Amino acid sequence: MIYLFYTEDSQGNVDIHDCPDHFSYMDMFYTIEAEGQLVPYDIHWHGDDLYPEMRILALSTINSDLSQDVHNIVQRCNAWLRQN
Repeated sequence: MIYLFYTEDSQGNVDIHDCPDHFSYMDMFYTIEAEGQLVPYDIHWHGDDLYPEMRILALSTINSDLSQDVHNIVQRCNAWLRQN
């Protein structure tokens, strides 16, 4: 399982970071939830022929609903993984 932190701003700029493990991922998730300023979107991607199994903590800095954009987020994360 690959753990990633994905943010998208109002200009559509995307930033992706690798989380070292499940513990760090959940720690970040709970911290964001506790602050209550942004709504985290927890994406469980089970993998397929093109993309590996991923868990992505996605945030919009303007609180956009990212649930409609899951496929694009997974594609961007996969492209990021190939480059890094």
